Amino acid sequence: PEKQPVQIRENKRYESIKLVLSSNFSKVKFNFVLYLCENIFDRFLTFFQREEPLIHLLYCELNGLYRNVLLSFLKSDSVQQKSGQDLLNINFEQSVLWITDKEIKIGEQTRKLLPSLNFDEKKSFYQDARTIYITIANYLKKNLPLNNMLLRDLQVLDYLSRTDRSSGDRIVRVARNIPNLLDDGEIDKLANEWALYSVELVDRSWYIKDEYVDSNGNNQIKYHSIDYYWNNVFSILTMNGISKYPTLTKLIKNVLIITHGNADVERGFSINSNILRENRSLLSESSINSLRLVYDGVKLFGSGSAHKVT
Repeated sequence: PEKQPVQIRENKRYESIKLVLSSNFSKVKFNFVLYLCENIFDRFLTFFQREEPLIHLLYCELNGLYRNVLLSFLKSDSVQQKSGQDLLNINFEQSVLWITDKEIKIGEQTRKLLPSLNFDEKKSFYQDARTIYITIANYLKKNLPLNNMLLRDLQVLDYLSRTDRSSGDRIVRVARNIPNLLDDGEIDKLANEWALYSVELVDRSWYIKDEYVDSNGNNQIKYHSIDYYWNNVFSILTMNGISKYPTLTKLIKNVLIITHGNADVERGFSINSNILRENRSLLSESSINSLRLVYDGVKLFGSGSAHKVT
């Protein structure tokens, strides 16, 4: 406590904690942890905080996350571009697959601080760094759904996948794995609709939002969200003016509402907390739902203009 500085200075635990935190060894370890957060996990976590549907990208990103961890302490030829079960089969605890201590990815700032350590401290740090990577890899191997065939097949929703030879089989497997949605007859119709969709002439504006040259002279492409693309596909009509892909529309709409994480749920709780203030504590469930609909509508379509009441 601030009111007891003398007692704190005379406290042995305070001195020991201060000594540890101010040591060069601790600075190196803290910078390594910071490197792990910023360069391995932050991009993945930030990407999946987005509100647009990302379920079709989840499998690829999970594989990339696990692969990135393995490549931080394993030889690249043991990892390569493996995915799914092939990635899980890598025995990363075999020392024959390890890169040398100096090759372990620890971050530039951490590496700059290494000269401040003595030989034994450096050796201990590299052992700790490798142990941390192995622990992370073990956790990810145990918990990531890299064997989930539904997640793997959902990659077919990407506009680039429609011309793949296996795309028809993959979309049918997706339909079979969504319980109580399509009956056998509808799945047969789905297969036929997908065959037509795979050769459909798709306008580039349906998936490309913007093309520009950045400050470094590199060409950049900004893509629309996947639901924007599919809404355009759903709008395709036959010569009779009816939907060309009714069964496909039914499936895709149900698939795209599958959450890719808990960010949307937590965001919803925050919105509800803002709606249910102290002076609104007696609102009924229907009133809360109505307020949420208005909130989501304004967010989707923009603020618009006020209506004049006469």
